[in-house]
Amino acid sequence: MRYFTVVGSRKTPAKEAKILRDFSEQLLRAGWTGRSGLSGEADLALNRALDRYDGLAELYIPWDRFNDYTHGALDGRVIYPKRLGNDAKASAMVAELHPVWERLSRGDKALHTRNAYQVLGKDLATPSDVLMCWAPVNRAGQVRGGTATAYNLADQHGVPVFNIAVPGQLDALDTWIESNVNDVSKGRGISKSIIFTDDTPYITVPIGMYTGNLQSVVRGDLFARIEVEHNQPSGSNIFVNH
Repeated sequence: MRYFTVVGSRKTPAKEAKILRDFSEQLLRAGWTGRSGLSGEADLALNRALDRYDGLAELYIPWDRFNDYTHGALDGRVIYPKRLGNDAKASAMVAELHPVWERLSRGDKALHTRNAYQVLGKDLATPSDVLMCWAPVNRAGQVRGGTATAYNLADQHGVPVFNIAVPGQLDALDTWIESNVNDVSKGRGISKSIIFTDDTPYITVPIGMYTGNLQSVVRGDLFARIEVEHNQPSGSNIFVNH
């Protein structure tokens, strides 16, 4: 099982939230399990991807009935960490990272504590394979706000982290997905992440010796069907039927 984490600022711009949604959908369709928190725009990117594809997900809430979600909702995807019995351990882990932990309110501590689960899973011992987010940074390039807890915890555990608010990070994330996600030879998708535009007539991707004849790929708000000839060689053009 492979996992990905989607977090970020509640003020994530709509365009970037949509990009996170599209990447999330691609990962879900590849069989990965998504982790997030049902908070602002960035978190909800995963939830919106689930509306488009019924994949696997762990959606952590800081307290029961957070944003009207309860433990076990959404077909068991919503998880209230208190029910797991290891929330004290999660809290201690996060407290070591937060510079002013003792000054936080009980609610703020709960919000930060659930970040540990978003990165490390229900057992706090299964790090995600990648974390993607949109979050503001300070002059030193460090992530600001609540997202910093998840970001720094992921970095501490060797999880590749991509903040698409930073120039170059969107391309870096796209390259990482290209290298790590889809395996065309196993029929799980094309081997490159593409954000299509309406005037894109075709795409060129390294598809290897693909043995199928049709494949679906993420195309913004809908799915484009692409035709692939049997045993078409690597690097061939794949024409998109609009």
